[in-house]
Amino acid sequence: MISDPTPQPTSALDQTALVVADARGRIVYWSGGATALFGYTAQAMVGKAASVLVPSAYRRRHIAGWRHAWASGDVEPSGAVMVPVVCADGETRAYASHIFPIRDPYGRLVAVGAAWTPPHDRDASLRLIGAEKAS
Repeated sequence: MISDPTPQPTSALDQTALVVADARGRIVYWSGGATALFGYTAQAMVGKAASVLVPSAYRRRHIAGWRHAWASGDVEPSGAVMVPVVCADGETRAYASHIFPIRDPYGRLVAVGAAWTPPHDRDASLRLIGAEKAS
């Protein structure tokens, strides 16, 4: 019998989908939780533009925000928001997410991370990122 070499999430932290992108907007880290939540493997996603996860209706705003973050060092939004993601099955789903800067010891922005959690009842109280702009 051949065992599956892909580690399976075993704790709440393992179930968190963690994605990190570099200054070029390329995915440099993809967690097992991201595979479980979105359906893409790390092998398929590392090296790709993070914008492939963004629904087309939000992509222009995402790219503008990305450029602003690298020009200014400010990463928005802060706090928990619902972020829509294009999943491997082609469906777009919104998940609770925290988007955060990763800085070097001198405070310079070196990467941006996003952590999504599996759906939870409390998510209904979060605002959908970009909803005011997409309509």
